[in-house]
Amino acid sequence: MPNDVPDTATPERRHTVSIWLKLLGVLAVAAGAALLYFEDYSAVRATLAPRTEGTIRGSLAAIFSTEPRAGDLNANLSREFSTEFIDGLWSAADAAGVRRATFERAFASSRTSDPEVLALNANQPEFERTTGDYVTQIVSAERVATGRERLAQNTSLVAEIERRYGVDRHILLAIWGIESNYGSAKGERNVIRSLATLTSADARRAAFWHGELIAALTIAEQDRIAPDKMLGSWAGAMGHTQFMPSTYLKHAVDFDGDGVRDVWTSIADALASSAHYLQAAGWTPGRPWGREVALPPEFDFALATPTAGRMLSSWRLLGVRLPTGAPLPIDDQSLWQVVVPSGAGGPAFLVSTNFEAILTYNRAYPYAIAVGTLADRIAGVSTIQALWPAGDLPMTREQRTELQQILAALGFDPGAIDGIVGGKTRDAIRSFQKTRSLPADGHPSLVLLNRLRSQRRL
Repeated sequence: MPNDVPDTATPERRHTVSIWLKLLGVLAVAAGAALLYFEDYSAVRATLAPRTEGTIRGSLAAIFSTEPRAGDLNANLSREFSTEFIDGLWSAADAAGVRRATFERAFASSRTSDPEVLALNANQPEFERTTGDYVTQIVSAERVATGRERLAQNTSLVAEIERRYGVDRHILLAIWGIESNYGSAKGERNVIRSLATLTSADARRAAFWHGELIAALTIAEQDRIAPDKMLGSWAGAMGHTQFMPSTYLKHAVDFDGDGVRDVWTSIADALASSAHYLQAAGWTPGRPWGREVALPPEFDFALATPTAGRMLSSWRLLGVRLPTGAPLPIDDQSLWQVVVPSGAGGPAFLVSTNFEAILTYNRAYPYAIAVGTLADRIAGVSTIQALWPAGDLPMTREQRTELQQILAALGFDPGAIDGIVGGKTRDAIRSFQKTRSLPADGHPSLVLLNRLRSQRRL
């Protein structure tokens, strides 16, 4: 939030103030980290991995930065929401059918922004793990073992949910395990305060946060859930399977029949709600999410795209086989897509339309592969056979942006140059790879970036 007071301080005084603010920030981060540690170390660890691992490191790096950063003050000091901001929220809530009493109750203890939410939103990690690192960490022996224990403890429940919604019980267990570590890391922040903080401070995504905030207030109104009981992550995701408020309104169900759609304390409601969500996303009962495959040496990686789906019989003719060398099973009821998340040198998968349903939960391929792989492991299916490529190193946002810039300079349109690798960027990479007689897998990597750098210098 900009400061309306004119800045009349000298540069030396501003530098001194900046140092003190940074020292105060260090103390705040240290105190918060200590409090989180003693409250529930295991929950914090599960929360930080995979979604926010590195955030504390990122916050400390920002505090110790040699250059002042806009927003440092906002990231470390709580501010009271303005009257105009609250009045605007009330107008939107009123239009959505929220009563004034519900609104006042929601903001009775949420009149100030949450500085930790601002820090978490502003200081995301400057690196991303590779798919191999992500899947290996998520599908750990501990998470597999716990998943099997939870399956045994809830056999009748998940069988009934699977019968009603058609979604594989092992997929539900995997989502539960990844989203909240089977309920041990659901998040303990006031969702309404978090979303109000983000609505007020994150101008780039203010409309999204505003919509989720009004949805949260609607939940408090329609479902009679006390606002102070609506706890979740810093970004507003709630309960065992981390539903955003708008998703809750559309897909949460009262599976245990107690009159409340309780995704926070009812395992039945949470798992059934996720099953209802996947059913609505197009889940086909009895169809695997996917399976690992072995590609023939001469495989054309231009076929490893979302638009190149084929029947299994067609993939068989192209030489795609199971990792054991056995032929693919016969199933020509749907199209299957080849996915190579780490490029031509890593594991390959044939994925079904159910993979697409998982992607609606989180649009990242590593996430969907981790869900499917964890589900398989819980069900007793062996782990991925092919090795993840050791040379596939994580790329920073800046490196991905540079990759896009060089592609554009060389005449290969990557779409928006924003460091986000989407379909257009992958298509541009494939086009470049084809002109250099490389496997056209569309995979961004440091090796590719270095090759692009050398091409630019020619």
